[in-house]
Amino acid sequence: MTKSEILERIDALKPWFHSIDLGDGIRIQRDPVHGPDTTYPENLWETIKELLPGNLQGLRVLDVGCNAGYFSVEMKRAGASYVLGIEAFPQYLAQAKLIRDILQIDLDLRELNVYQVTEDLGPFDITLFLGVLYHLKHPLLALEILANVTKGILVVESAVLPDFPASNSQIRDYGGPIYELRFVGNEPVGNEPEVVGLQNWFVPSLSCLRAFLQTVGFKHIIAESAAYDRAILVASRTLRWREADDAGLESYPREIAKGLDSATLLRPLVNSREDSLPGLDSRGNSQNQDFNETLENSSGAGTIRWFHSIDLGDGTITDGYKPLAVLRDEAAIIFRHGVSGKSVLDIGAWDGFFSFEAERRGASKVLATDHFCWSGPGWGTKQGFDYAHKRLKSSVLSLDVDVFDLDPRIFLGKFDIVLFLGVLYHLKDPFGGLERASAMTHDLLIVETETAFDSMDTPVMRYYRDAELNNDPSNFWAPNILCLESMLREIGFKRFEFTPHPYVHDAQGRSRYIIHAWRT
Repeated sequence: MTKSEILERIDALKPWFHSIDLGDGIRIQRDPVHGPDTTYPENLWETIKELLPGNLQGLRVLDVGCNAGYFSVEMKRAGASYVLGIEAFPQYLAQAKLIRDILQIDLDLRELNVYQVTEDLGPFDITLFLGVLYHLKHPLLALEILANVTKGILVVESAVLPDFPASNSQIRDYGGPIYELRFVGNEPVGNEPEVVGLQNWFVPSLSCLRAFLQTVGFKHIIAESAAYDRAILVASRTLRWREADDAGLESYPREIAKGLDSATLLRPLVNSREDSLPGLDSRGNSQNQDFNETLENSSGAGTIRWFHSIDLGDGTITDGYKPLAVLRDEAAIIFRHGVSGKSVLDIGAWDGFFSFEAERRGASKVLATDHFCWSGPGWGTKQGFDYAHKRLKSSVLSLDVDVFDLDPRIFLGKFDIVLFLGVLYHLKDPFGGLERASAMTHDLLIVETETAFDSMDTPVMRYYRDAELNNDPSNFWAPNILCLESMLREIGFKRFEFTPHPYVHDAQGRSRYIIHAWRT
């Protein structure tokens, strides 16, 4: 291409986010809409370069959200044998391809978003994840996906929040580290201008970002650079006892919708693989003959490990971890607006107390679903549900299905009322879980969950590493009620009712809420 042709093509692809020196007196100018730093990302690269291994010869590199390709080009120039740059926005990808052609440098550039990264693309010695994390609805999922393809180091650059000082008066003593993730909707982050088509969702605190990386398998933070509201972390890939859920990642057969601002379907993060749905008759009873015989021949409810205490109607009450009085008081709040004549979906039903209670209160159709506690890694089984179902002569339907596989096109359409009780904080991707529950909801979604930071006037979530919450490693999150409302509004709910849990509220620094959310 001649110089005039190059300048013409550069002009046609405006605006540019990266300022790139192409030689021969040609320098791409960063558009002012992106901020005052007209040479960006030169200074950022100088910092990152100092944090990388000294010799990149023969290494494979993945550049996620490569934009116009500045970092892909520099990694290749530094000696990487293979560089894959992926970009979700077609205009940015076109810019990167133009740069590649002008510089005649060997780069593999593809239109993919982070959720579409699969193991067959890797493995990679170095993965760059620069300026992307806070643009994602599902940040922990994205990091887990990248951990799956990165055998060496992951470099993350992100907007961050300052860590809570010990003297902060807006939080109570929660007894442990505070990992904050703030819901920012689509407001500009820090000094970053608003760019059409590029949205902001969640900003972590620096300690939260470290905890994220360690959770997904990057045990060692080997280098770190933080200034003002941005941070760069270089993390090494090692295994932890709380590993990435490879079975969940493998089980997801659908491709997430393209675009960082349009991903709505998520793979199972916490739950294991589900190859098939159980055999059921028209009343939702198990068709497994061996299990039916086990029910008939068992000595009764005492042979089952129960979570729910359920009144079986003949003076027998199952010996559940959660007392019947507590469940009844919860039900009085949950069903206070009535269920008679309405269809109900109970997500995460476990032993089925709330499914059977909805039926007892006159619901026209009830579907109980679970996977984590029925056949996944949870300590429960479906034996309790099936036993109670048989003893109560119930008509409640049941399906063993993961939260993230729920789809109204497959599972009996939408329901008037959806119960999402005690599930949200067990999900590595809480926003995605709410989206799936929302997709199944015609009118009313009822959420019961652990909360934290409820006195704060900003929408935030607390992240829990390992078994910090209730000594349970399957607990990940506690949002505050403002964050819950913000996320629910984002997915289409208009009216809300927040009720403190009748037993767990401000007890030993913990809170729980029951939230009713209506579409109209």
